[in-house]
Amino acid sequence: MNLEPILITLTITTIVTSVGILITTFRNRRIYSGFIDLKPSAHSIASKLNGDILRENAELVIEGKYPGLPTTVRFSNLKDKLQLNIRMLAQCTIALVIASRSNKNGSGGELVQTMDKSFDELFLTRTATPMEAMLFLSDAEVMRHLRKLCISSRIFFRMNAGSLVFNETAAPLSDIAKHIEEHLDAMAALASITAEMPGAYKIKIAVPAQPKYILTRLAIAMLIIAGAIEITSAVRSHPAQIVIAEAASNQSMPAISEMESRHLSALKGWRLARADDFDSGNLAWLRREHSGEINGRILAKFSGPAQPSGTAYAFIRDTDPLKKEWRISMTVNSIPVLDGIMTDVLAVAIVPQESFSGIEWQDTKSGIVHPPDGDGLLVVRQTGATQTGTIYYLSGGKVQAATPSSYLNVRVQ
Repeated sequence: MNLEPILITLTITTIVTSVGILITTFRNRRIYSGFIDLKPSAHSIASKLNGDILRENAELVIEGKYPGLPTTVRFSNLKDKLQLNIRMLAQCTIALVIASRSNKNGSGGELVQTMDKSFDELFLTRTATPMEAMLFLSDAEVMRHLRKLCISSRIFFRMNAGSLVFNETAAPLSDIAKHIEEHLDAMAALASITAEMPGAYKIKIAVPAQPKYILTRLAIAMLIIAGAIEITSAVRSHPAQIVIAEAASNQSMPAISEMESRHLSALKGWRLARADDFDSGNLAWLRREHSGEINGRILAKFSGPAQPSGTAYAFIRDTDPLKKEWRISMTVNSIPVLDGIMTDVLAVAIVPQESFSGIEWQDTKSGIVHPPDGDGLLVVRQTGATQTGTIYYLSGGKVQAATPSSYLNVRVQ
């Protein structure tokens, strides 16, 4: 009996298994660096989401579905305090922000009251869609779940087109898995209610791309069978195959990064705006102010010059040839901070941070804006017979909105 093939197979299997163990050990150390105390809780949460545990820059990330909605749980550390972010994709058309009254950063939008006076004494609720918000907040079941989410002054809850987002500063370390599961239950219940609201059916929930390391695991299993020569060949060709596949899937939107396409929900049917999509009069104004190419993707520093770069997107959905539907998004370090559907958009432009000090605001009482962290995004819209501009920007990491007296006097880039 010739044992040489068996010995070769056993040797290859042993080597690949050993390398796999080393890779897994290294990967786990990298993933949990700075979050070692969260490892048991992270595994519990990943099991609930039937998902995966990842590392994105300084954040510990868990991606999966709950109960059937794409959901991402993020942990980060800021000044030795655990920051928690939960994002659930949902059929949601409401623009709503809830924050503690003690939150000095506030938020843009119209202030609305809920049906719970004790809730309103602790939290401020603002909206850019007042009619939909009042309908939503009039539901006793909605308020029951909002009270489960809004349990302290450290929370910030946001609903916008296609997603629900919960933020908590100084999240509790003790029993964090149960804490998150209770919040997931409340968000899933709210998502089921928003899915029944008028127009929600138009929101398509995109399935996030599979993490690449799952493909790597499958490749390793194939390498064991293929042998030493095939191992070398497969390891070298595998990354190229992924790049080719990604390029093919993103041919319609080449300007959007893979990371952003994972976090910007339901991109199918949307395209980046071109120069000829903007209003001709405002396009002439933009060309006088802006020397570069005009399109639906603009780079900016929304968090400040020393912080990760940001990108603004203007998408269009050509569902109605007479009235374009716009989607305006702002991302920082590939993570959306603003993502909403608008109509009657005429132009978009970046407002440099240094321009804010020279802007005359429409309402002098509320026009003293919170100091901007970085650049702002000017969105010009047709409001009745007038054209108005709103500047969206970050202050203390929170999205703010302010209206200049005349957007034509704002210096843009």
